[in-house]
Amino acid sequence: MIEKDETFKKMTNGEWYFDSPTVIAKRDATRLALQKAGQMLDNQQRINAIQSLLGQAGTDFFVETGFECSFGDNITVGDHFYANRNVLICDEAQVTIGDHCKFGPGVSLLTPYHPIDPTKRATKIEISGPITIGDHAWFGANVTILPM
Repeated sequence: MIEKDETFKKMTNGEWYFDSPTVIAKRDATRLALQKAGQMLDNQQRINAIQSLLGQAGTDFFVETGFECSFGDNITVGDHFYANRNVLICDEAQVTIGDHCKFGPGVSLLTPYHPIDPTKRATKIEISGPITIGDHAWFGANVTILPM
């Protein structure tokens, strides 16, 4: 397990940050774990592998193939969750999903955002904001959710 550094703490706390080697390594490790999980033919093994990456996942959790996230640690999912194919959760900040939620194919929850000023944006500085989805939410195909 890769430890969280000051940059990871800044990132998840909604402060401006630059990627650190530790954050990059953690993101890469999550990507590799998701690729391995995606190759598993047994659905329950695949689901268990994905759930192990998340901060918390409730009962009756199921995601179709193509699920992606940045870290997983910052994702909390309630009970009775279903995500169709190719759901993306960029969890640079906390993502909280309530009970009885369903996501259509191609849904994206994206916590990071970038400066509007192009000169500042060119420095690769980022900031992230949390996303909270209440109970009984349903997002159809290709919906994108951004932080406030």
